[in-house]
Amino acid sequence: MRIQQLTKKFKELQSGRSMVEMLGVLAIIGVLSVGGIAGVSLCDGSISYQPSAAPHRFICIIG
Repeated sequence: MRIQQLTKKFKELQSGRSMVEMLGVLAIIGVLSVGGIAGVSLCDGSISYQPSAAPHRFICIIG
């Protein structure tokens, strides 16, 4: 009986996140980051630059 009381008190005193929860959040952030980098790379490859009438200006055409 005493062990159950101590276990209950220990669980009440614990606060914060567990390691598994933190690793899950880290994995989600990693997946979103990789997706964002891949999206930027994909868009960056489809942009072409064409000089306008003035040599110091450029028009960005996406397509």
